[in-house]
Amino acid sequence: TNMSGMAARAWLRILIGLTKYMFLATILNQLTYGGLLLDGHPHAHMDLLIAIPAYTLYLYCNFSGFCDMVIGVSGLLNIEVSENFDRPFSARNLQEFWNSWHITLSSWFRDMMFTPMVKVLIRAFGPKSANHMVAVTILTVFLVLGIWHGVGLNYLIFGLLQGLGLVAVHYYRLFLKKSLSKQALTAYQKNRGIRFAGTACTFAY
Repeated sequence: TNMSGMAARAWLRILIGLTKYMFLATILNQLTYGGLLLDGHPHAHMDLLIAIPAYTLYLYCNFSGFCDMVIGVSGLLNIEVSENFDRPFSARNLQEFWNSWHITLSSWFRDMMFTPMVKVLIRAFGPKSANHMVAVTILTVFLVLGIWHGVGLNYLIFGLLQGLGLVAVHYYRLFLKKSLSKQALTAYQKNRGIRFAGTACTFAY
């Protein structure tokens, strides 16, 4: 029956979440800064290249695993909960990444801060300034988002770097639209090599 199928999917989602949260995140945490580099033993510089991606993957498994369990339990109670992750590491730029990472938070900042602020700035500085006002708003929003994650210089720097990366993506897209024809732009976007390079650069950043 349909109900039993929904229950099976919910239990599967809970199992996936438990695997991410209890198993994968625990293993990855042992390879992060705190788990690997701060264990009291000397380490080669190469270990930093292990800790950086391990910390990113740990955050994903920890947070998305918890979300999977919540969605699964909610499914058993017949309560619909919004998805919070949608294959973020397949994103080919930071804009795609933030559209698929912590989706509920990104959507809230877009609706409550980004969109109203862009409208106010464009109204104040004129339509010709729209592209630059979008860039200013992106940077401001991500500085606030960084501070939202926690108090400290590290969170401010995190927000600044994410904002600068998104501003770079914004201007790069404008450059492509201006310098390429529609056909060339479509071919560029469909090119597998370019997509792979974009995904790799986004994850590394």
